[in-house]
Amino acid sequence: MKQSKILVTGGSGMLGSHLKEEFPLALFPSRKELNLYEINEINTYLNNHRPDIIIHAAAKVGGDRR
Repeated sequence: MKQSKILVTGGSGMLGSHLKEEFPLALFPSRKELNLYEINEINTYLNNHRPDIIIHAAAKVGGDRR
């Protein structure tokens, strides 16, 4: 059986850090690797990596940290 390729956004946050323990083989791009404010970057990243599952754990907490 093929293993699903998982993409997790927000890997440095509270929830994301726990997901790293549960899904050690998943993709956890940093803000520098994947800027979620830029649709072209998102499309390029998704086309390059082709994840089967996306877990969106990124959140705006305590203000904008761009």
